Amino acid sequence: MGQLITTILSVILLILVQIGCVQIHTVFQMKNELLDVSFATTKFISNRGARSEEDVTQAVEQFIKEEVKRKPYQLKDTDIVFSIKRSYAQDHALWSHADEFRLQMGLAIPALSQLFLTDKPLIYAYRQGTINAMDYDL
Repeated sequence: MGQLITTILSVILLILVQIGCVQIHTVFQMKNELLDVSFATTKFISNRGARSEEDVTQAVEQFIKEEVKRKPYQLKDTDIVFSIKRSYAQDHALWSHADEFRLQMGLAIPALSQLFLTDKPLIYAYRQGTINAMDYDL
């Protein structure tokens, strides 16, 4: 009787994994890691500032690579997509004091099964921040 129950539970588990119901824990873990990385990235941008948008983008890419290496869950920096847009700018070139920005980061959810998925869904994290670096510091 015990073997029959074990076999039935094993079959049910195999079916649920193929449908994708058991990957909820993985998705929550990835969401928490993405929120941590987005918070650290927002703080990095706020404290750093920059001379141009390309400078900000390159610095953030490098920062994300370093930050992902330190995380316990093995995220890949190539899986993280981000965009940074300024919502308020005093100077069009410099990213300096009192400029406001919006950071959007996305991460593709790993699919254990391609049974019902047509596209890889993304988890998003949105952050807003203000640049704290002064013009003369840049």
